[in-house]
Amino acid sequence: MKFLPYLILILFFSAQPELSAQPEYLVFGKGGGLAGGVTQYRLLSSGKVYKGSGMVDVLYAQKGKICKSDAKKILEDLKNLPDTTFNHPGNVYYFIQFPGDTADIRYTWGDPDYQVPDALNELYRISTDQVARLTYKTLKNPLK
Repeated sequence: MKFLPYLILILFFSAQPELSAQPEYLVFGKGGGLAGGVTQYRLLSSGKVYKGSGMVDVLYAQKGKICKSDAKKILEDLKNLPDTTFNHPGNVYYFIQFPGDTADIRYTWGDPDYQVPDALNELYRISTDQVARLTYKTLKNPLK
């Protein structure tokens, strides 16, 4: 009977997959310019999209949704990105970030002196096309 509370916890968390495992996600957007603000999107494997903006800390204040299969396809396309990091921001910069095994992996570009890898550019284009068509709802409690 000593193990009963542990068994209940294990059963509870296994029945709640969103609590026991971090969902796959992709963060992408653009920032910089005169104002230095950032607009970014957080796309979950479920298709949920959170839109945020800010100067230093991004606050996600809007929510939308794309088709789950489109979200899975975009996340699958992460495998086609270059194995090396790409960090060449410009005054206006673009970025893609996602969780790696030990730390987040981030690609940043915008410096016209550096050629953006085709796979990176294509993933960004497809992702932004998907979220540009959405109608967003304002969140009552914005997320960080």
